Amino acid sequence: MMQRIYMVAFAFVLLMLCCKQGGGKIDNTGSKRDVSKDRSVRTINSNRIGKTDDSLVGGTTLDNQGGGARLGKGLPGGGVPNNVVDQDVVVVEDKGDGQDEKRKTLEEESYDAFKTSFDRVKALYYYRPEGFNDYMLSDIESEFNFEYSLPFKNNVYAILKGDIKTLHNLQKIVVNSHPDKVLEEYLSKNESHALISKLKDISEHIIHKLINEHWGDFSNYNLSKLAISKDIAGFNFLKNGLDEFCAKWGEMTKLVQDVIDDMAKSKDKNDILQRVGTITSLIPLNSNQQCNARICTLKNDLNMLRVKLGRKVEQLIREIYLWL
Repeated sequence: MMQRIYMVAFAFVLLMLCCKQGGGKIDNTGSKRDVSKDRSVRTINSNRIGKTDDSLVGGTTLDNQGGGARLGKGLPGGGVPNNVVDQDVVVVEDKGDGQDEKRKTLEEESYDAFKTSFDRVKALYYYRPEGFNDYMLSDIESEFNFEYSLPFKNNVYAILKGDIKTLHNLQKIVVNSHPDKVLEEYLSKNESHALISKLKDISEHIIHKLINEHWGDFSNYNLSKLAISKDIAGFNFLKNGLDEFCAKWGEMTKLVQDVIDDMAKSKDKNDILQRVGTITSLIPLNSNQQCNARICTLKNDLNMLRVKLGRKVEQLIREIYLWL
């Protein structure tokens, strides 16, 4: 009985050994390999094809389009790769003109509006019409054999708005009033010289004192300080004042042109001297000069505006230093 049991057990073991040997497969090299292991490998590989692994080593993940890896933010080198938009990053769209879209603050808009008004005043001073040249006073210079400085001439040009007709008339008045062309007499006594000097003074002490880039109320230094101010009301004050200055200066230049053009038409010396007096009697730096003529009232208003604007600039700059 025991012998039979041993034989059955032996046969079972022999059968198992045969099955194990039969599971191998001979490859092209003539050696056996485990097919079950092959099948296992193929199954794993096939499962990886066409499927994205959402978690890679080191916290690196792939985007949903199967594109480049995106490093986790907490890892060294992590962040937002090129062409991948992170939710925490604000993207400013390029409009294609090289200027990124940016919304200006109210302070910036107020400053820009003020600066535009200031540029208009500056443009009035430097305005020269078509056909103008820097030799508009050359007839006077050649007649009396001397030369005005460029700043002197620029101030005269400004109060006449560079008007070519009026400049010719001004030269005509000066030259014709001096038939002997004696330089000493012209420079010391003649009313025509006083006229030109007064024209220069009005521009120099009113509009040029406002815009001069070195020592003016709106010098380059002061403008650079105003650019960092946050005072919207202050900018509005400056803008409105400069706009009013533009309007009054335009009226002033027109009145001065009319006076000179009318003088050029007159043949009466007394009439000419009376008209010259409407300009030579003006005191540019006096805002309270007593007078009835409109040209004098405008001069007062312009100087008062300049003073107020200058004081406001000083106030705004002082306030900047208080909160810096």
